[in-house]
Amino acid sequence: AAPAPGGAAPGAARAANPLRQEDPVVLAIRESNPTTPEDLVAAAKTMMDYGRPDEAKAYLAKLLAAKPDNDTLAQLQRKFGSGLFMKMKRQQDLQPEGTQFGEAVLQGGHQVATDPARLQKLVDQLNDPKPEVRRAAIIDLRGAQQDAIASMIGVLADPSRAADHPGIRDALVQMGELAVAPLLGVLESPDDALKAQVIEVLGRLKDKRAVSYMVRPALSTQSDPNLRQAARMALVRIVGVLPTQYDGELYLYRQARAFFNGERPGRLDYEDMIEVWNWDAKQQASVPQRLPVEEASLTAAARVAGELYALTPDNRDYRRLYLATQLEAAKVMGGMDQPLASGAGTAHDVALAAGADVVEDLLAHVIELERIPAAIGAAEVLGDTGDGQLLASDDGRERTLARCLSHPDRRLRFAAAQAILKLDPKLPFPGSSRVPELLGFLVRTTGQPRVLIADPRTSDAQNVVGMLSQLGMEGETAPTGRQAFQRAVANSDFEFILIGDAIDFPNANELMQNFRREPRTANLPIGLMARNENTEKAQQLADLDPLTVSFPRPHDVATVALMRHRLQSRAGRSLVTFKERLRQADAALDQFIRLAEHHGEYSFYDLLRQQDAMAMALQTPALAPKAARALGLIGSPKAQRALVDMASQNARPLVERQAAADAFKLAVERRGTLLTTAEISLQYDRYNQSETLDRETQLLLASILDTIEARVAKADEGQQANQGQP
Repeated sequence: AAPAPGGAAPGAARAANPLRQEDPVVLAIRESNPTTPEDLVAAAKTMMDYGRPDEAKAYLAKLLAAKPDNDTLAQLQRKFGSGLFMKMKRQQDLQPEGTQFGEAVLQGGHQVATDPARLQKLVDQLNDPKPEVRRAAIIDLRGAQQDAIASMIGVLADPSRAADHPGIRDALVQMGELAVAPLLGVLESPDDALKAQVIEVLGRLKDKRAVSYMVRPALSTQSDPNLRQAARMALVRIVGVLPTQYDGELYLYRQARAFFNGERPGRLDYEDMIEVWNWDAKQQASVPQRLPVEEASLTAAARVAGELYALTPDNRDYRRLYLATQLEAAKVMGGMDQPLASGAGTAHDVALAAGADVVEDLLAHVIELERIPAAIGAAEVLGDTGDGQLLASDDGRERTLARCLSHPDRRLRFAAAQAILKLDPKLPFPGSSRVPELLGFLVRTTGQPRVLIADPRTSDAQNVVGMLSQLGMEGETAPTGRQAFQRAVANSDFEFILIGDAIDFPNANELMQNFRREPRTANLPIGLMARNENTEKAQQLADLDPLTVSFPRPHDVATVALMRHRLQSRAGRSLVTFKERLRQADAALDQFIRLAEHHGEYSFYDLLRQQDAMAMALQTPALAPKAARALGLIGSPKAQRALVDMASQNARPLVERQAAADAFKLAVERRGTLLTTAEISLQYDRYNQSETLDRETQLLLASILDTIEARVAKADEGQQANQGQP
């Protein structure tokens, strides 16, 4: 190796560059010996700008060791600006001191700026006779931003401080756009005097976002006179003219529809969220909430539609729009997998008060518009109306709620079934046969995420199954289109379907159409796996269906993971997770058991046809106890066989086997022993072979034989009694 500079051996340590140590700028800063927080920050800033982060870190370390209080930190923020301290947090070669001190300054400055006592003092200064004091107060209040606006709104809401209100309104105008969103939230308050003042400020700010919330108070004859006058003056200031009743209604209708269809009610922030302000009745204040775009749009739609409905409550179209936006916003924001919240002021109770006929009309309307969250909400509300006439039909056609049982959306089908069973019909109705069919479909779940692979090339399909298993998903294969369709409609766990382009009987195109025509599979995303020579044709097929995506045949887990992500994204809100499927199955079993326990009242429901579904649910641990009871209530030969087989599986937990044994006893009590002689002999063999097993298993197997023998003995006693009669 070549010798190091200066003749040093290779790899030998060298002293630091003496020129760097004697840098005159660095030495000058050191010799100035900064000690105050302000001087230390100035020194750190100079070293940052000079490219000596090592020196800057030393000064930051001194600042951290000094532990300046919040007032000092706030002074530093005002003098140097927030940008410097944010830069300290981001600059990698200043860490960890840069983040620690930058965060301390920003937090300390915020605490001081938003201190309630300080804010109140500044607000009080807004009415000071000296203009320079008022200007200084405005500058400081702007630094506190929304907290300052909240304090000023609090003064406007206080009638005892009426003398201060003009100065507060002037100050809010000077706050500019920063004040608009919090003030819009205030317009949901029930305080007309406060709203009149806020509307005056918004009119002076001339922000068009306020127009939607001024039309109703300006035009409605029910408005408070002062509020109406303030709204009229504000509208003239903003749009130049007072709208007519017709123009006002049309404007609100179009605005609500625009938000309902996804128009954004504000600007996106750094996380693509929108800040929405609403009135909080408990806090008696306008409060912010950061929402995803869709939720922000729905919130705005519901609010504007509420203004329109309040202005013209007798208009059927406006009422529909109002209830639809209320229910959809409540359903989306409350969680698609959760029931609607109920109680005073909720969308549920607002719709319930409108009456069953109105909500049934709304349900048909939103289904036509494909507003599925609103439809689910409407179905839930109908279940709480107690109006059994919602299922009756004079012409033999299904009513709207019954038609929902065959809708492509799984959640809507589930909500409709729950609503119907709440209404508790005691007579058959058009569509009633779909109720047990849906219950059976819902309980056919393992609760695990599953994928159906339709591909005649078995080895290729099995490769995909293996890759899916690495992603925590179970795969099931079908070599023909017909078998794929049969398996898809029989299993409620498939989250998406993968179709190989070589599938036949029927081919990929026809199979996709079959899936879309069947309600149980209509909303399932489909991945069309194409060989290289067929990619263009596969893409043409996928372009015809928004829920279908074409892919090259996958050869690694990463590609399969990408397929899953894209297909689940296509499903969007309609994707039902495995946890939700388990909850639906559990609820379906509860309903099935209730119907079976009182089958005399519900004989028009054919429960026996669902015994295979109940037997399948026995294999899902979370559902096994309830599925066992359902089979016990059915009591058929197939049900009894499934129960004794389950109870005899030593690998299953004892609690599940005991539930099956108890259900078998119930079945025998209701319908007698319906096992064949061979099946009874098998049960004796199982007991005799349990000699080496645990005592609990022996007792359980013995209890099954006791059930069989007790029934036989009872039958023999009855036969002997009959023979002894004259």
